Amino acid sequence: MGTATSGYISDSNWGTVHQNFEWGAIYCHDVNNGAHAVYGDIWLKWSAQNGDYGYPITDETGATDNFGTTIRFNIFSQANAIYWTAQHGAFLIYGGIYQRWLSIGDVKSSVGYPITDETGSGNYGGRFNDFSNGMIYWHAGNSWVHVGGLPSSLTWTWNPINLGDVTGSNTVTISSNGQARWVSNIHDNTVIEFDWSVGWVLVDADGTAISLYQSGTVGPNWSGVPIIGGSTNDNNIDTTVTNAVISQNWRAWVAWNYGTAVGNSGVDIPFVESVINELVQIVEKVVPIIEAVISVL
Repeated sequence: MGTATSGYISDSNWGTVHQNFEWGAIYCHDVNNGAHAVYGDIWLKWSAQNGDYGYPITDETGATDNFGTTIRFNIFSQANAIYWTAQHGAFLIYGGIYQRWLSIGDVKSSVGYPITDETGSGNYGGRFNDFSNGMIYWHAGNSWVHVGGLPSSLTWTWNPINLGDVTGSNTVTISSNGQARWVSNIHDNTVIEFDWSVGWVLVDADGTAISLYQSGTVGPNWSGVPIIGGSTNDNNIDTTVTNAVISQNWRAWVAWNYGTAVGNSGVDIPFVESVINELVQIVEKVVPIIEAVISVL
């Protein structure tokens, strides 16, 4: 452990005494619970917090994950801990993320052990720790567990779309680079020309919503009329836009995402206002608090 650098020192803010050594320290807060050692990289990480992380309530302890990785950790007095591995080093975990991780099995859980400190995410107050096999994301008292690496894209599909005499399909994809892509095919099944509109509202773990909307005119479809004949006059759209709201808050999208769509068709139908308003009312039943609906496409 090294040599002592000083005698016992009293910490009035914690009511503890401790002995410093060359590569660590031993702290005693409660004589009945004994003294606890913190040393090495965990000690260096803890010392860098300048007293904001409490005092050790366990010795440095060993553990292994589901793959036999050697893990070392200390638990501290403010419901927090520092975990270390030779591959990644020592990292802080605390608060709601720490409690959620403990509840799913800590180092034996599906996400493994922490490989980052708790870190802020995006523009709306999200927090996360990355783990050896996933992420735990926190926002406003709620937490989500994501197993595996961060995907580069997320996709929602409405297929088939059935609006009576107007049918089709629609796929919406958002990507970590901030792109939102809309691909749709709308088909008229009659000899009457129709206006159509389709809208999506997508919501992430921060309660941030984005809307996507397209409309057009399709038909008339003369292909089933022997005397006239003619094309089906399908309405195909493939368009991509970029919006920083998506890329800046990508972890919130990965942590939890909800998407729903509505559409309508007819002659001289109301377009974006009615569709998006209907969507927001539907989404608010699932996500009670939406700060704002940001129009992306």
